[in-house]
Amino acid sequence: MRQQGFPDLLPESGSARVQPRRVAILIESSTSWGTGVIRGIARYAAEHGPWVFYLEPLGRNQTLRMPEGWTGDGVLARVNSRELADDIEHAGVPCVDLSWFGFSEGRFANCTVDEVAVGRLVASHLLERGLRNLAYVPPLQRQGYANLLGQTVERVAREAGCECAWYERPEGERVHRPWRAELEGLIDWLRSLPKPVGVVAFGDFSARQVTEACWLAGLAVPDEVAVVGSEQDELSSLISNPPLSSVDVGSVRVGYAAAELLDGLMRGEPLPAGPVLLAPVGIITRRSSDVLATTDEIVAQACQFMRANAHRPIHIDHVVEHCAVSRRTLEQRFAAVLDRTPARMLRRIRVERAAARLADSDDPLPVVASETGFVTPDRMTRAFRAELETTPQEFRMRGAAAPGEC
Repeated sequence: MRQQGFPDLLPESGSARVQPRRVAILIESSTSWGTGVIRGIARYAAEHGPWVFYLEPLGRNQTLRMPEGWTGDGVLARVNSRELADDIEHAGVPCVDLSWFGFSEGRFANCTVDEVAVGRLVASHLLERGLRNLAYVPPLQRQGYANLLGQTVERVAREAGCECAWYERPEGERVHRPWRAELEGLIDWLRSLPKPVGVVAFGDFSARQVTEACWLAGLAVPDEVAVVGSEQDELSSLISNPPLSSVDVGSVRVGYAAAELLDGLMRGEPLPAGPVLLAPVGIITRRSSDVLATTDEIVAQACQFMRANAHRPIHIDHVVEHCAVSRRTLEQRFAAVLDRTPARMLRRIRVERAAARLADSDDPLPVVASETGFVTPDRMTRAFRAELETTPQEFRMRGAAAPGEC
C-alpha cells in the first residue's frame, strides 16, 4: 500500500529503477549547525543514493516528533526528548542520533562532535590568553542533558589552578525564560565575577546574550569579559557586538558521517559499540576573545602592537623597536608570562586571523595570506602546520566539506 506523498518508483520501459531510501531528517534548520549537518547529509545521499527525504523547517528549541503517517527506511535526528526516542523506536527503523542528549543511549547509534574535546578546546583557548578566572553559561531548554561541556570546562580550569563559576538561573526558569529576564540575570552575575574573566557559553545564541549583557552592564568585551561560544552560528556571531569567537564543530562533516553510518544500518550492519565522535575543527577567534590578560606591561604592549599590525609584514625587530627593550629582554618576558617566544606569539595571532577569514569567507588563499601578514600562501601553510597541524585548505574543508574532499 502506497503512502500519499511518497510514491514508489515503478519500472519504466522494462528497466527497473533503483528504489530510493526514504529517510526522515529531524534536525533544526534555523542554525548554522543544523543547516551544515543537513548539507552533509545531502552530500552523502548525492554520492551514494538515491535517497528521498522528509524534512520540514524546524527551530532550535522546537520539540521534535516523528511525522504522523510517515513510513520509511531510516531516521537522522537530533533526539532531544524521550518522547521522540520512543516515537523512533516504535517506528522500528534504524536511527542515528546527532545530539549531545542521552535519550538514544542503548537504543540508537550516535554520531556527533566530541563534546569533551569541545570543552577542552574552549577552556584552553581562554587559559592561553592568560585568564585565570573562567565561567560557564549552560543552555536553556536542555532537559535530560548531562552537560559534559560545562563539566569539562570546569575540570580543565581546575587542573590549571583556576576557578570556574557557573551561571545559575532561578529554579523554575531553567527551561523557559524571557529574554529580558535572562539579560537581567546575566548582568547581575557578570558584575559579580572577578575580572578579567573568560566566559564559555553553551552556544553562540547564549554567547550573544552574554555580550549584550556586558554592554548593558558597562563591561568591556574582551578586556574585562572575554566570551567564547561552543558552537559556531554565523548569524549570532555577526550581530553580536563585538563579533563572537566560537568553535567550528565541522557540522557538514558530522552530517556526512551520520548519513554514512545510517546507510550501513539500513543495509543491516550492526550498531557500533559506542558513539562515533568527531573532533571539532578548531576555534574561530574573533574580537570577543581577542585579548591577553597579563600584568607585565612589556608583554601587554608587545601583544597589543602585534594584534594591531599583524596584517602587515612586520617581524620581531619591529616589536622590539616599539617596546624600546632588547630582544633578549622581550624573549625572557614572553617565556616567563606566556611560555612562548614573541615570534611564536606573532605567528599564532596571524594564524587565528587567517582561520577566521577562512571560516567567514570564500576568499582565495593568496588573498587571505596577503591580508593576514603572511604575504604568501606557502608561509601561511607552514604557520598552520606548526600551530594547528593542518594546512589552510584542509582547515577550510574540514569545516565545510565531507571527508575526502579537497
